[in-house]
Amino acid sequence: MCRRISGAAFVSWMAVPRACFEYTKEDPKKLISSSHGARYFCQECGTPLACALDEDQKNIYITICSLDEPQEFEPKGDIYVEDMLDWIEK
Repeated sequence: MCRRISGAAFVSWMAVPRACFEYTKEDPKKLISSSHGARYFCQECGTPLACALDEDQKNIYITICSLDEPQEFEPKGDIYVEDMLDWIEK
């Protein structure tokens, strides 16, 4: 689902406690992307911004590269590795 919605081979996310998170400009566009979650996009350019999962109400997942300084947030691991495309280096 992440691959299709982003149009990318993979997406780098970070979990942020919802209590510590807020949008600094206007609210994003919401897309109910599955029966267990929603995704949020910039209304102006369509950039994927966040994902909220029903099974993890305490956190919101932010796309690292949508941040102003993504270099400050290095991913610490991989998930869904069984779904990686064959041509991605592991």
